[in-house]
Amino acid sequence: MNGTPPLSQLAAELESQMGPTIAQAVTGVDPTGSARLASQVRLAHATWTVAFTAMGRDRAIEWITKPNPLLGGRTPLCAIRDLDAAALHCATVLVAYSHRV
Repeated sequence: MNGTPPLSQLAAELESQMGPTIAQAVTGVDPTGSARLASQVRLAHATWTVAFTAMGRDRAIEWITKPNPLLGGRTPLCAIRDLDAAALHCATVLVAYSHRV
C-alpha cells in the first residue's frame, strides 16, 4: 500500500477528531465502499490534517463547514465531496500559511 494508511484508519481518525456528524458530511453516505468514497476519505484526511494542525479543532471545524471564496462560495466539505482537490489544495495552503506561528 506504498506507505498510505488503511482507509479504515483514516476514517476512524476523522471521526474521532471531527465528530461523527461532520465526518459523515465530508464523505456523504456511500455504503458500497467505492473508489470515490476512498478518494473522498483520503482528501478529507489530508485537508483536515492541515486545517487541524494550523488552527486547532474548533476553528478547523468552522473553516471546513463555512463557504469559502477560494472554492467559489462552496464549503470545503462540498469540495471534498466533489473531489475538487486542486481548488481545495489552494484553500488549504492559504489556511496553513495564514495561521502559521
